Amino acid sequence: MLVPLSSRAAAAASAAAAASRRSAHALVVPRRAFTHNTWISGYPRVRISFAEKVAHGLIISAAGLIVPVWVLANLESYKK
Repeated sequence: MLVPLSSRAAAAASAAAAASRRSAHALVVPRRAFTHNTWISGYPRVRISFAEKVAHGLIISAAGLIVPVWVLANLESYKK
């Protein structure tokens, strides 16, 4: 047999349910707060000079080729 809730009990249950919904909603990041900062739209903010691009390219190339060049230069010692 179902017993009807008093108005106080119904209000307390309703308040508890509302509080539960609010706390669950607070844990979720709102969609509008999320942005993709990696999208490129427009011109670069800071221009990088050609000389700096060349210097970085040479440094990266040298760093990638130093081990193979070392092995080829010392191939005789590796064959022993």
